[in-house]
Amino acid sequence: MSNSYNLAVDLAPVQTVVDAIRAVDVPAIIADIGTVDAAVDDISEIDVVNIRTDIAAIETVTAKERSMLGIGAFPGFRDCFNKVADAAVPDATYWNVIEDGTATVQVLHGTPPNFLELKSIAGDEDAIVHTMDKFLWAIKENVTTLHMKGRFNYKQNTGNGNWAIGFLLYSNANPDALQLIQPAQHIASLLLGTAYSSDGAVNETTDLTAFLSDNVWFDLEIEISATYVRFYIDGSLRATHEARVPDAVWQASITARRAGEAFDVELEAEQVEIWCE
Repeated sequence: MSNSYNLAVDLAPVQTVVDAIRAVDVPAIIADIGTVDAAVDDISEIDVVNIRTDIAAIETVTAKERSMLGIGAFPGFRDCFNKVADAAVPDATYWNVIEDGTATVQVLHGTPPNFLELKSIAGDEDAIVHTMDKFLWAIKENVTTLHMKGRFNYKQNTGNGNWAIGFLLYSNANPDALQLIQPAQHIASLLLGTAYSSDGAVNETTDLTAFLSDNVWFDLEIEISATYVRFYIDGSLRATHEARVPDAVWQASITARRAGEAFDVELEAEQVEIWCE
């Protein structure tokens, strides 16, 4: 019994393997391994702790910003009076306008800024902007404070005109200056330099005229919570009401009224923002 071999055929697979080994680009593999090793070194140098710290330090969206963005039960807004033509009524996205008789409400273009002008030049005629059916606010649904902030100026030829700024019941369709001091309206307002708040029955008041002057711009902020109403003039807290605190669903109103036939009154607003936190 004998064996026969065809070496040319039997060795062919071995030769294929040998050729494949010879074809391997060893320098390229070494270079690739070096690249991988460098990448591993780079990854190992990443300061994960600091990255986590930096991410945590990124400023989150504040409650005010969320309200301004329309997030939450009671969205807020900011109006710089720059979305309408000169001498036009303010943006209907935010405001309803009431002009009694010869009273006027218009946005006037500045150099800059633009401003809202409310003017009453005849007896008991109202110039009003208000937010009924546009925006409403309440201290509920995780809201703890409601704010109105703006820059204002009043002009009176003589005497004391009925200008007013603030919050009152959402259901009031004619939120004039006199309504903004009615106890039943659950008000938080400033009228003729006096701060008002009510619990639906009785007003609490504070005289702030010492901090205001005719034809001098001032910053006003009214803040409502479940336990207090605060009034800030030019950034300083000037009154805190805790005895008579409103509890309602509110609208905002800004208004001017000439009282009787005695004198004209103008109220101007440079910027108004209302928000919840």
